[in-house]
Amino acid sequence: MKPLAVEHTRQKVTCSPRSREEHLTLAGLRRACESIVDTKWRDVAEGLLEDALLEAIVKSLRTGFAAGSVARGDPGRCEFVWDIPERTGDGINEISSRVLVGAPLNSVGKTVAELLEHPLIRLSRELYPAQPTERDTVLGFIRHRLRESGVRSENECPTSELDLLDWIAEGMEYGRRVKAGHPDVVEKIFKECGECRLKYSLREVRRVVAEAGGTEPVCLLGRLKVWQEGVYGWWEPGIYGEELARVAYMTDFAVWFPWGLEASIGA
Repeated sequence: MKPLAVEHTRQKVTCSPRSREEHLTLAGLRRACESIVDTKWRDVAEGLLEDALLEAIVKSLRTGFAAGSVARGDPGRCEFVWDIPERTGDGINEISSRVLVGAPLNSVGKTVAELLEHPLIRLSRELYPAQPTERDTVLGFIRHRLRESGVRSENECPTSELDLLDWIAEGMEYGRRVKAGHPDVVEKIFKECGECRLKYSLREVRRVVAEAGGTEPVCLLGRLKVWQEGVYGWWEPGIYGEELARVAYMTDFAVWFPWGLEASIGA
């Protein structure tokens, strides 16, 4: 379970040495896009807006892929990409937006099989940038659930309200099995969290269970939606990426329930 969103808001934001613009954040991207639109398309007729939008999308994709690959060795482009870190978008709270922003850089050097990975797995991985044991543990469960659900395409994923109840129920059961069969894994996950993150996670687990009045998935679902809205700013998904993100958030939380309810806050 992640206090990740809280940590992202506290990170020191780096700025471009020329524009002083905060970059790799949604706010910075929005301002950059507004500036480009104002400069290039202020006088475009309404009937031509769709053509202009499609052109901008294609050019943006090309720029992103270039920045993550060949531009790094091109003296004429180095200033543009000099400060692109190994990970991009960590200043962005919501994982669906973070995956989208980091996609060009993260695709460089990947095999075809890796590029065809289900988007739920890519989104879920963003929850664990520095917690490899927790990442591998939770992603193993998600891969199993996708196979069991018969998912064959990136456009398929069980994300309905009833599906969310199954993700929560089976996530809790998986967490119990991991704790019973591999207590050393749970202990390692706790250590990777660090004291501050661990205390936050344990408190959040217990708070949500207390507010839900127990660990029945039907009761937990509503409280998890409230938690999600408080952290990420939206209640119901508006796009497929947000549907997947909600599954990732709730699955992560569900796996933590058996661990958090029995662990000591002072651990």
